[in-house]
Amino acid sequence: MLLPKYRWVVELTKKDLIDYPLAKEHKIIGEILIDSTADRNDTGPQSYLALYLYGRMIIQKPPDFLSFYYEPNEKPYPQLL
Repeated sequence: MLLPKYRWVVELTKKDLIDYPLAKEHKIIGEILIDSTADRNDTGPQSYLALYLYGRMIIQKPPDFLSFYYEPNEKPYPQLL
């Protein structure tokens, strides 16, 4: 799979939100932003730049500091890509 060199975006969804024939009708509930240059053996927070799920966002800020933001939003939304 061809992916951007430094940052990857993973879209999160549920089966019932993508079970449509047209891609433009698919919905997601969140994203994960990953630093692809992080140590490949690190599965901890160093490789994750941000996580957004249902209005909750966690952002990794160096050095090892996590920020948490919350804005209630339980509605699925269109895919970014």
